[in-house]
Amino acid sequence: MRLYFAAPLFSVQEREFNARLAASIEALGFEVFLPQRDGYEGPLEPEVIGTPKVARQIFELDKQQVLECDVLLSVLDGRVPDEGMAVEVGLAHADRLHQNRHRKLIGLSTDFLRGGPAVNAMLSGALDEIYAEETALLQRLGDIVS
Repeated sequence: MRLYFAAPLFSVQEREFNARLAASIEALGFEVFLPQRDGYEGPLEPEVIGTPKVARQIFELDKQQVLECDVLLSVLDGRVPDEGMAVEVGLAHADRLHQNRHRKLIGLSTDFLRGGPAVNAMLSGALDEIYAEETALLQRLGDIVS
């Protein structure tokens, strides 16, 4: 089963969290597409990734991976959910509706300042499930992959 890992990836802490959680998910038996590791391979300086050509390359690769996944995991932590992650959720949800494709859309919101899994209605409406802790998320993913 293929899992797309949608999450913010612009700070050292975000990338370390993503890599650690992706490794735990891979240990369950998922093939994980982690954009920071498996996506765009060029320099991540804002002046490079912000150019139209590179932005299009990133979008096309990530879009393809979103449309091919069986599970899309969205990390919803932060003061505001990451814009790219929100687009990825929208793509996966719309594709599921229009292609009658079975795909689980799952969120993880561990940010206790927001009171747990409380997120924007458009995101929570598109997601099938939202978990407030990694342990419960990994247990659910284990059930899905087995």
